Amino acid sequence: MAPATQYEKLLGIGALLALGIGCFVVISPFLTAIMWAAVLCWSTWPVYRQFERALGGRRGPAAALMTLAAALVIVAPFVLLVAALAESVGDLVRVLGRVVEEGPPGPPAWIGDFPIVGESIASYWQGLALDAPAFLAALRRFTGPAADVAMAGGAFIGVGLLELAFSVFIAFFFYLNGRQIAAYVRRVILPESKGLHK
Repeated sequence: MAPATQYEKLLGIGALLALGIGCFVVISPFLTAIMWAAVLCWSTWPVYRQFERALGGRRGPAAALMTLAAALVIVAPFVLLVAALAESVGDLVRVLGRVVEEGPPGPPAWIGDFPIVGESIASYWQGLALDAPAFLAALRRFTGPAADVAMAGGAFIGVGLLELAFSVFIAFFFYLNGRQIAAYVRRVILPESKGLHK
């Protein structure tokens, strides 16, 4: 083989490898959503077929209806949960603001009845109730880490919700082109598996 032909072959392999790596880098953030969409389509395919039959074999409207149903069943409850959590956080902020303005109430009577630590907790609480600067300093010690945890948890829930919504969006295309995808997979994978069994 001529050196020029070898060089061209190596360049072609390198270009294909670079293209494959680039495609993987671009698609890797969406792999989880794509896999969730595939699982969703595979598990709800019989329901999609019923929608398709009811709509006279029209795949587009059936896929849109199935995607809407999946969004209502899967995504909507999480959206309601996030809205309820946001409302609860707002209530908590209002209560904390009132406590900061007015100072904490005195300790309840039953705190002192705790065995071993009850009296020390009650006296510490009473000291904070009477000393506003010490109370604010103690509150800052606890609210900083709590706010960090709340922000990290909110970000995690938000990213998960976006990924879930994106996977339902991708599911539309899987419903629409599911037969072609399945035929391609059979054509690529099944001949090899048949060859293995011979």
